[in-house]
Amino acid sequence: MRENIAILSNKVIQVGLVLIAFLVPFFFLPTTSEFYNFNKTTLLVLGSFFLFFVWGLKMVAEQRVQMTRTSLDVPLLVFLGIYIIATIFSIDPIVSMIGWHPVFFYSLPTVAALVVLYFLATSHLNSTYRQAAYIAFALSASILAFLNISYYFGHPLLSSSWAQVRFWTPAGDLDKLGSFLAISIPLTTALGLSMRQAAYKYTAYVLAALQLISVALVNILFVYITLIIAFVTVILFLPKIKLQAEEKWILGALTLLTVFIVLLVNVKGLGNPVIKPLIAGKDKSISLIKPAKLPQSVAWQTSASAITVRPIFGSGPGTFGMIFTQFKPISLNNINENNLWNVRFDLPGNGLLNLLATTGAVGILSFLLIIVVLLRALTTIATGHEATRTNIGFIFLIGTIVASIASFLLFDISALTGVAFIILAAAFFSTARDFGSNIASEVNLQLVALRSGAIRSVEVGSAPAPTISKDTSSLSWAVFVPAIVIFAAILFLSWTNYKAEFFYQRALVASTKNQGKDTRDNLVAAISANPYRDTYHRALLVTDLALARALNQQGKLDEQQQNTLLALVRDAIDQGRIITGYEGSGLGAFNIKRSPGTSVQNVANWESLATVYANIGGQLRQDASVHSINTYSQSIRLDPTNPRLFEALGNVYMNLGDVDNAIRNYEFAVIRKFDYASGHYSLAQAVKRKGGNPARVVNELTATLQLLENTKQNKAARERVQKELEDAKAELKEAQKSQPAQTQAPSPLQESSPSANIGQ
Repeated sequence: MRENIAILSNKVIQVGLVLIAFLVPFFFLPTTSEFYNFNKTTLLVLGSFFLFFVWGLKMVAEQRVQMTRTSLDVPLLVFLGIYIIATIFSIDPIVSMIGWHPVFFYSLPTVAALVVLYFLATSHLNSTYRQAAYIAFALSASILAFLNISYYFGHPLLSSSWAQVRFWTPAGDLDKLGSFLAISIPLTTALGLSMRQAAYKYTAYVLAALQLISVALVNILFVYITLIIAFVTVILFLPKIKLQAEEKWILGALTLLTVFIVLLVNVKGLGNPVIKPLIAGKDKSISLIKPAKLPQSVAWQTSASAITVRPIFGSGPGTFGMIFTQFKPISLNNINENNLWNVRFDLPGNGLLNLLATTGAVGILSFLLIIVVLLRALTTIATGHEATRTNIGFIFLIGTIVASIASFLLFDISALTGVAFIILAAAFFSTARDFGSNIASEVNLQLVALRSGAIRSVEVGSAPAPTISKDTSSLSWAVFVPAIVIFAAILFLSWTNYKAEFFYQRALVASTKNQGKDTRDNLVAAISANPYRDTYHRALLVTDLALARALNQQGKLDEQQQNTLLALVRDAIDQGRIITGYEGSGLGAFNIKRSPGTSVQNVANWESLATVYANIGGQLRQDASVHSINTYSQSIRLDPTNPRLFEALGNVYMNLGDVDNAIRNYEFAVIRKFDYASGHYSLAQAVKRKGGNPARVVNELTATLQLLENTKQNKAARERVQKELEDAKAELKEAQKSQPAQTQAPSPLQESSPSANIGQ
């Protein structure tokens, strides 16, 4: 019985590893609010800890703890330990535990799952299942590549409205797709070079070509760089291996195919007559829309600033989106392309910079230790072991691992690249183990006296097999029991998270159909399932505010409608207080009280609550304005370079009749972003209301008109500003006639040349 359980457990783990490699890259579900990241990370975490539980069961059945020991074990465990400590001391431990919506990756369970996956893979991947894992990655990447090519040419394979755009991909976005393909291409090529049967060999080459075509159509520079790094690594070791003439021709053909398509995509004179006629539909642009990405210089400045505040363990895993607003440089406001200045980025676009900011100096050093140890092992085995010098597949595996490391520098780490890196690194060490290298060996762990180290490892085959004793049996149970507990906890956490995401998605769908009651009911259900996600509370706040506005616009309300209106406003305030912890007692005086769902450092929470207070009128307006000033002021502390927040605070002062403070905040807005048209217009209105400076009104309205793009959408706004500008000029002319001796003070905006592009 025990033997059967052990055999079955071993098989489940091996098949499970292959399934994770195959499913994670393209797995998604439209039943949650975030289709891609959430479901991929959930699959990764559940799959890894389920297999860990099965491994514990196998240990109990065998009454021994057998594993493969590698040089990467200690660095990985050190990194995981630091990650746990960083989570404990995080600025928001809840976010570090359950992930930042909508990223989810980088949470503690996700990283722990990757470490567990490594130990599972090194101990259970033999030559058969290593090959199966490589094929799984190649097939998964090829499915993604095929879908990308089909969508690029205007042939969507799914009928859902959310899967109609040409840049849609199950990977999540084109950056994730490109970075994963850059890792899979050398691996798929290796399969073609190492397989003996012609049918399999040429199938692998076709899949590699498919992936290369997809990469060329995606056309991301950093993807090309990652691929080049991979193949340069292969070339460094390839002279030791003689390629057959046929293999050289195939590799040359793949290279020429890639170069040809890259030229078609990037040279309009070539691409327009060749590619455009092949694209179906109205959108015939050769370049696909890429996801907005934070410029690397800005990402570096943000992470460097963040680590000066929390240098040891950083802000906490998964919190980059929270600290970004606090530490982003003001130079970002000068980038109007794609409205980047107005985007609150969840990730820096660079895996190492993310770890630097969120896990601090200790975290990034421990991660770099992993990379250094792995690179050293790759170099040692590739140059010093005879078995690898003639193994072309192994050389390409090394190039693939180097490509995955390079992707961490050029892209954010995702579930796709994280799983690929871990399983490929484990495959490398398990291969080295089979070659007899000393960097990996199979060992049995035994309990010994505490003074001797508590646990010792005995290499399998170097000594007589350990007899089944109370000590070896106890150690297997010591692994199995925590495995059960952890898996049960992960299962419960995943279920509550998924249930909440399911209701949140239903709320979003109801919202698009203007079904207010269904939207609100599903948001309440999402909060009930998971009260710790501030996104749900904030969505309910916005929904309550929208319903209250719609009800208020109906005009005269009866008593029941007035009570409903007040209830909606109160609930919106309550949700805002939950996510911010705000407890105000007067102007500039408030405390922060934490409760489930509180996320104090998230500026979006404070801005949302401030918006609610700013919209309260009637007899409660004066008191609400005090709270609005407090919450907007806190928002500005968390996002000090955002001109929109200064303008919003200025609007509150304007409504109170405090024109001087309104002008001061409008000035702060245009100082933060000189080409902020809305700020210049608001400043003109405030100066006009105060009176006595018509020249400045003219200057601010002139700047507004210059900054407003001359588009159909802005036609009405431009006409209104033009009319106000003409009136202001007339008023200025009259003022100059009545006071000819008074000199006009120069405006600080007169010498500036605002751009005609407004990024808002």
